[in-house]
Formats: sequence, C-alpha cells, structure tokens
Amino acid sequence: TGQAGLTRNLSTAEIVEPDQVTELLRGSADEYRPWLRYIVESNSAWVAFARGDRESTLRHLAAWEAMLTGDGERYAHTIEFVGLDGFVDLAAVRTFLCVLTGDFVGANATLTRAERRIEKTGPDRRVMNTCYVNSVKFWVQLERGDIRGAARFAQDVHELAASHGIDTIRLSGATQRAAS
Repeated sequence: TGQAGLTRNLSTAEIVEPDQVTELLRGSADEYRPWLRYIVESNSAWVAFARGDRESTLRHLAAWEAMLTGDGERYAHTIEFVGLDGFVDLAAVRTFLCVLTGDFVGANATLTRAERRIEKTGPDRRVMNTCYVNSVKFWVQLERGDIRGAARFAQDVHELAASHGIDTIRLSGATQRAAS
C-alpha cells in the first residue's frame, strides 16, 4: 500500500531532517483531507521507531492519540472508512507506548480490552477490527522475540481475512507469516 511504501522509504532513506518531511506532509492536510494528518502521524511514529528515535516516536504517538481522543476525536472517522473503529486504533497507539517502555504485560492487557469491545461490534466491523488487533499482536510478539507467537497471529490474520475475501489484509497476513 501507499502507507507501507511511505514508511519503508522514510525509514530507510538518508533523510537529514525527517521532521521536515513530516511538516511538509502535515501541511497537505486540510478540511477536505483530515485523514491525511492521521496517516502522517501514524506513519511518522513507525518511521521514528524504526530509526530508533524514541523522542520523535513519543511525539508522533501523542499526536496520533490526540486525534483519537478529546478535541482530536473529529479525526477518528478518518480511519473508519477502512472498517476500523477508533477504539481499536487507540488500543494500537497505547500498545505501541507500552512496547516502547518494555511493558509487554500492559500491551497484552490493552489488546485484550480491545478484543472485548470488538465482541460488541457489528459483524460488518468485527473482521477488520480483529485482523487489526491480531496484526498488532503479531508486532508485539516480534518485539518480545517470540517468533512462534508472531507466526500464530500472522496465520490468524491471513485465515480470517481470506475467509471474508479481504485481499489486502490477507496479503498483509501472508507477508507477516513470511516475516516470522
């Protein structure tokens, strides 16, 4: 996807000032494209993490979280076009924060709470939300060094998406399986 390409290119490029790129992209967001700011912050968090820049990672996670809570809640609808609910993405942000601080127990607890909320969503949203949470679980297991656990979640994502004909997520699950 474009998001994956942006993350890969920014994390591997020799960019002297990645914050300049982020600011340039933030400037592209306007009232007609509020989703762009969401994508910029979430991708910038991952890029900063991949580059080992803890300070920038925390700054982008805070901005990403602000879009999903409080005054920033107006941005929460920007992720719903892909079938995700804001609470699931907020759980991903908070899980990311837990992993960043080495709190894997907190990360798992956050994802467990999200799974309980997913059970209460309608069937039309349950599949995408579950795939997303399992993708985050995949990443948490990789960060813990549990390759077998990561492979299990990758398989779950692949199978659930395939059984519902969601090709982009199915392919993501296949990629995760290959990575684990």
